[in-house]
Amino acid sequence: MGLFFTATVDRSVIFVFFRSSADFVRQVSTKMGVSNRQVRNVSVWGEHGETALVDARYAQVNQLGHWNPLTTALHDDRWLRHDLVKVNLL
Repeated sequence: MGLFFTATVDRSVIFVFFRSSADFVRQVSTKMGVSNRQVRNVSVWGEHGETALVDARYAQVNQLGHWNPLTTALHDDRWLRHDLVKVNLL
């Protein structure tokens, strides 16, 4: 994930992006029973608030030394599709 800074980027947007991703990582790591460092490749699209969308397609979880896609490592499709998106993005 790369960030490019220009004079026109509102720094509060960058802060919200990182906070949103941190909330997502915390929620996933708690559900999977791993530390926050064992979750990577998180994405949150859109603006903060109700318009934000958590994208778990590329998220990975480290299980026993192997990075596995969250979508296959997590055996709870309902949580992934319904509860995960309720992350606090404000």
